[in-house]
Amino acid sequence: MASSEKGLERFAAKALKEAGFTPVKLALLAGPGFPDHTVFLGGGGVAFVEYKTPTGRFGPLQKHWLKKLHKLGFATAVCRSRDDVRAVIEKLADPDTPRGEIVNEEIFE
Repeated sequence: MASSEKGLERFAAKALKEAGFTPVKLALLAGPGFPDHTVFLGGGGVAFVEYKTPTGRFGPLQKHWLKKLHKLGFATAVCRSRDDVRAVIEKLADPDTPRGEIVNEEIFE
């Protein structure tokens, strides 16, 4: 089981690729607070995913970016476990899921 954010991110990258998506680490270029993965879904779709441990907290810039990206119409998600990753992949793979849907509402609570 992935106990660290980095371990969860590695698991997610592999699972996203196996599902046919392309996860990219643009956070390194975009700067502090940008989501861990930018996920290209195909058909012009893009989602943004942040990984946290079960007790990990969000910084102000992380909240800002996720809210801003959602306002712009992109799917956003927060994953705290492998089960969360699987649920997000299932949702993103469903053609009936609107691309701008909040996959996980935690950031807005």
